[in-house]
Amino acid sequence: MSPVFIDGLPYNPVNGEGIFTTVAFLCGQQARGTVRLSFKDPTSKPIIDHAYLDNDLDVAVLAEGCRLCHEIIMKGRGTKDIIVGAWPKIVPHPNDMIGWKEHVRAFASTCFHPGGTCKMAPDNDPMGVVDSRLRVRNVKGLRVADVSILPLLNNGHPQILAYAIGEKAASLILEDDGVSNKRGGKIVHEKEFPNKDTILLPPPPPPPPPTIAPPSIIIPKGDSGINIADELKGATKVILLKNMVGPGEVDDLLDSETKEECQKYGEVDKCLIYEIPEAPEDEAVRIFDEFKRVESAIKAVVAMNGRYFGGRVVKAKFYNFDKFRQFDLADDS
Repeated sequence: MSPVFIDGLPYNPVNGEGIFTTVAFLCGQQARGTVRLSFKDPTSKPIIDHAYLDNDLDVAVLAEGCRLCHEIIMKGRGTKDIIVGAWPKIVPHPNDMIGWKEHVRAFASTCFHPGGTCKMAPDNDPMGVVDSRLRVRNVKGLRVADVSILPLLNNGHPQILAYAIGEKAASLILEDDGVSNKRGGKIVHEKEFPNKDTILLPPPPPPPPPTIAPPSIIIPKGDSGINIADELKGATKVILLKNMVGPGEVDDLLDSETKEECQKYGEVDKCLIYEIPEAPEDEAVRIFDEFKRVESAIKAVVAMNGRYFGGRVVKAKFYNFDKFRQFDLADDS
């Protein structure tokens, strides 16, 4: 067990003693710190004031959180009979709110993850740093894309917000540079299909050059409404991706981008995009990818289903191989 430090001195359990610790976290604090320039030289270190516990309400809320943790442990079922009291004994538990507030001021520490130092705000806010497109005011060519733009921190870990801000920043930069941020591709309409009795598909592209597999990462997923266990019972070499883009968001890049993404799971023979007029937004654009091997298609469905793609939750499932080869692309069974 790691040593516990009280007033800078280490205290370790002795004679087989065990320690039970609870922690109260203060989210949504009222105090606001500052980051100020110390000199005109931009390389000089800024003056940072975190303003921890400068607000009396923050102290009261955190003190009540500590008091409640203490009550649960000392009087709760399953703990009241085995927890004997404060440890180390030289730091007794307070008996009232005044004592708990003093305890908070003496022992509270940061949980890190600061933010809001370059907050997004309207032009009339003198404390605002970036506008709604993440551009720093009065500085050309500079954006901020992290949790420092948040006017207020969320009640939880800011990691998912950092992901969302980064994705939005990439989209805004592409738009301002005149590049479409809408995943593109070629729309295939029914009138362009050959006779269904004739199988006429373009030759497969050359295999991609060998690549080094990227390191494994955990990708947050949403609820696509598709049960993967049921899908695997009818696995084919063809997968159907829906809700990657919406109606009118298809351009000349979508087929290549989708194929590139799917080739992470195996060799893709064909990619076909079909838009259904007047269909619900999440059903209108259908992207079909035919893999060389069923195993690759299975990997793709498992990985792609529920993925966040451009702010949307992707729906991935298998598609009947024969219907795909006959350009019957509207089936939903």
